[in-house]
Amino acid sequence: MRIINANRSPKAIIHILMKFWLETPFQRIKVFRTALENFVNARPREWVALVGFRATRVEADFGYVEYRIICQHREAWQNIGPILQSKADLSSFCLEVSKKL
Repeated sequence: MRIINANRSPKAIIHILMKFWLETPFQRIKVFRTALENFVNARPREWVALVGFRATRVEADFGYVEYRIICQHREAWQNIGPILQSKADLSSFCLEVSKKL
């Protein structure tokens, strides 16, 4: 068993998975990423930065590409409540932007 001091943990890193159809033009993916960067940058008291936006899996048989969105939160893991709320807000934003594309 390991004991972890969540207060001494570095700022929380959040991972969100998004799937886009294979036929989605790369230009739309770039627009999605720009909107995501703007969302994160508009909330400096909540987010440090958008750390990564990567295509992690291509499922040609199922017709989608999976992207991993990685963001760094301002809070340490000890403050799990605000982190989970921010993750929910970010996930909802990603869903709404993807619907508009």
